[in-house]
Amino acid sequence: RMMPKIRGKEGCGKAPALSSPRHDGQAVTCDDFVKAMEDASGEDFGQFGRWYSQAGTPVVDVSSSYDAAAKTYSLTVKQSCPPTPGQPTKEPFDIPFAVGLIGKESKAPIPLKLEGDGAASQETKVLRIKATEQIFTFVDVPEEPVASVLREFSAPVKVKFAGRGAADLQFLMSYDTDPFCRWEAGQEYATQILLDMISGQDVELDNFVSAFRNTLVNTELDAAFKTLALTIPSESYLADLVPEGTADPDVIHEKREALLNRICDDCRAEMWAVYNAHKTAVPDETFGQASGRRSIKNQMLSYLCRRAEADPKALESALAEYEAAENMTDQLGALSAVALSCPATAPGAPEAREKVLDAFYNQWKGDALVVLKWLGTQATSPGMTKERMLQLMEHEAFDLKNPNKVYSTIGGFTAVATNFHKLDGSGYEVVADVVKKLDKMNPQVAARMAGAFTGWKKYAPVQRQELMKQQMQSILDEPDVSPDVYEILSKSLL
Repeated sequence: RMMPKIRGKEGCGKAPALSSPRHDGQAVTCDDFVKAMEDASGEDFGQFGRWYSQAGTPVVDVSSSYDAAAKTYSLTVKQSCPPTPGQPTKEPFDIPFAVGLIGKESKAPIPLKLEGDGAASQETKVLRIKATEQIFTFVDVPEEPVASVLREFSAPVKVKFAGRGAADLQFLMSYDTDPFCRWEAGQEYATQILLDMISGQDVELDNFVSAFRNTLVNTELDAAFKTLALTIPSESYLADLVPEGTADPDVIHEKREALLNRICDDCRAEMWAVYNAHKTAVPDETFGQASGRRSIKNQMLSYLCRRAEADPKALESALAEYEAAENMTDQLGALSAVALSCPATAPGAPEAREKVLDAFYNQWKGDALVVLKWLGTQATSPGMTKERMLQLMEHEAFDLKNPNKVYSTIGGFTAVATNFHKLDGSGYEVVADVVKKLDKMNPQVAARMAGAFTGWKKYAPVQRQELMKQQMQSILDEPDVSPDVYEILSKSLL
């Protein structure tokens, strides 16, 4: 994937025709493939081989400067790779680094031309980073731009852009023409805001909501892409980013809910418009278009149902959508909107939840794979308590001897931090009891479920850590604990 970025698809496209007869019946190695690419394209990929010989993920540090008088824009890039066992120092990689420039005033792509390069101007230029530090200067840049870097995810690297703040991220989230960079900017912007909120800072949300709305109402964007771009970073992802020992699931949940609710309040009219525009199939739509239409429609339904207490029409639409669904995607989308998104305080929400869950199970109880979805939906419900989990595990659909049902039910429960990490420790008790029972019949599955405890060091307050350690120790104290479970938990407690 990276080689065509360096040499072009046309040059590298000849490689399979060379490689197939050359290595017919052989076990082809990475070196064989690289050699075929070199012969087909005429490019030297010797340094590129370090992607195979050196471990770790490269980090690309980027800084920029714009000279308005000379109309030049310079990017300084430095690459590094952290030490790994057996490789304390790393040689520079051969990194294809795709770049674009978006004008701050025009909000449009600027044709790129490198200093000293006779190539024609392009909207995206692939820079080849081969040294530890390089400077690339673009000429004939008529206005100050915002750089769009790592376009099309041109290489598996981590980018750190010096001085890139909320204003640039908001701009790229709204106007970048590269889907990956536009999505990445939105995720980074939302993450910055949420981490600031989690740390107790007062955060202005107007600009983020405005950028969110720009994406929401943009009719030129692919529907499937919009669904991804309008998804807020998950609570588990945010918990991994805060300093160890400070991740409070209740605080993270509260702040993420506050951001989502603000978005849903301010963009409600636009969400209704997008939902209604994607409700019905378009004549001659392709499979991909139909899939994207369903995904954005169901996402909007989920967002609208979050505020069903103030907007009862949202719950009514979700129930109607469930009844009218002609495919599993739409039926599950409506089920999730009612069961997972509607607050229990919304008029008729508890009754509607029970109605659709019962109807779904009665319709699909003969299909084992669909029943897994039903179990997972209930296990991930907001406010799932120990008592409700025990009731669910007593249901005829659940079977502790069936690994997939354990993964859907117990795994689903542990995935919702506010349920699993309740301060009274009841969530830990549920999972610990399951692990003890499972260990006697399927140690491998038991070890996988026990893994939910291994991140105990990152959570706050200390009370949570102590409760998790107590449950881990109680599992280890079981007679004849399996080597699988013992290895997972004993190493975690060190």
